[in-house]
Amino acid sequence: MYRCVINGHPFIEYYSTLQICVHKTNLTPSVEVIYRFDLAFYNIDYAKKNDCFILISYSGETNDMLRVLEELKRRELTVLALTSFGDNTLSKSASVVLNISTREKLINNLGNFSSDLSVMYLLDILYAGYFSGDYQKHLAQKNKIAKGYQQFRSSDNPLLKD
Repeated sequence: MYRCVINGHPFIEYYSTLQICVHKTNLTPSVEVIYRFDLAFYNIDYAKKNDCFILISYSGETNDMLRVLEELKRRELTVLALTSFGDNTLSKSASVVLNISTREKLINNLGNFSSDLSVMYLLDILYAGYFSGDYQKHLAQKNKIAKGYQQFRSSDNPLLKD
């Protein structure tokens, strides 16, 4: 099972969409998005040794996230961290680290544009990597399901025609 613990809300909707794609195509037994830290501890209690937790934190130093990380390490569970470049507690303790763009300051910034895009890109790569593991099977299943729930969707744009 893949469980994603997210510090901050911008990725909840995006990752939930990715989760729906995974569930609908039966690509993996389970993907769960956890955005409340109390639920993270609940999920850790029921995790199996082969579960993987994806922790997303720009600073890698948020107190709640570090408490989750500490419990995951105590239980010897796999942690994949998506966090900024440079040393931080999350990157030092995670099993695997994928760095996200570090172009915004923590406080003096105009938005989270580059870090948000960086996280979405990495999640897409993870999904694509899993999908490619049995590409033909996953593609056939995805197309079968898509035809069923998108039958009423249409466009006059010739570029969008199948």
